[in-house]
Amino acid sequence: MPNENSSHAEWADTHTTALVRGMISTILSNRIDFRSIPDLEPVGNNGGDRINKKLIQILTRMADQYPGCQGAVKELVAVTGRKRKESNTPSPTKQRNSSETTPSPTKKRKDNDTPSPTKKVKEVKKKQKKGVVVKAEDEDSEVSDAA
Repeated sequence: MPNENSSHAEWADTHTTALVRGMISTILSNRIDFRSIPDLEPVGNNGGDRINKKLIQILTRMADQYPGCQGAVKELVAVTGRKRKESNTPSPTKQRNSSETTPSPTKKRKDNDTPSPTKKVKEVKKKQKKGVVVKAEDEDSEVSDAA
């Protein structure tokens, strides 16, 4: 049974605003269904992003035609959109292996004053390329210039 007052009530801008906002809300809450329309399948790539943007563009143009509805689409998209994580929730911490937290006992720190044998060989080869003759008996200490 209809309300007695509703048949005599004047249509006001508040009613139009409520109707437009309800239409926008209904369409936005069911926007995933638009991807299943056969004629929209060719443009439904990228997860339906193109369809979603066009839908929002059309709804914005429609809402802008009615006073009091400007900005309603942006507001309702924010409400019906994907929810982000709350900023006060902690992010998970990385679980580390024991090898990452404690130094390895097999690795010894090299002393920079005593060069390794391979380093000595590299130094000798460098000097030989430059024209410096290195004596075979004592490669570490005696180096003579080739003149």
